[in-house]
Amino acid sequence: MKFDEYTAIREISEGKKLSEFRAEAYEWNEGKFPTLWPTRLMVLAALTYHGADAYLEIPEHCWTARAAKMAVRANYRAIKRIPDPYKNSCATEFVAHYLMQTRAELKEYYQVLQEQPEMFQLACGRLNPGLSKN
Repeated sequence: MKFDEYTAIREISEGKKLSEFRAEAYEWNEGKFPTLWPTRLMVLAALTYHGADAYLEIPEHCWTARAAKMAVRANYRAIKRIPDPYKNSCATEFVAHYLMQTRAELKEYYQVLQEQPEMFQLACGRLNPGLSKN
């Protein structure tokens, strides 16, 4: 069966997980195997259609700045799984969750923030000075 990215994205929107796709199961033009699997569009589709915990199915090598922002926008806990080079670009999305937390949830939010690299913490503190007191 020949790979069709449109069909793959449609299957993802219907609930198929990224881990269910196997590059070896498809035919490729002139034997050209994909350099990045799953494709970037497949990753973005999973983040779009699979809810707040979709970041859990993204392989480590597939993160991009855009995918990282989408994941953190949906769930601030995703920042724990995002590789360090992409964390600072997610500061705005992470800080947006700050005011949405109840008092009971703030403890976990602060804990996640304190586990992050210092540069990320400083970026968040610049965006919302209320975070810098912690």
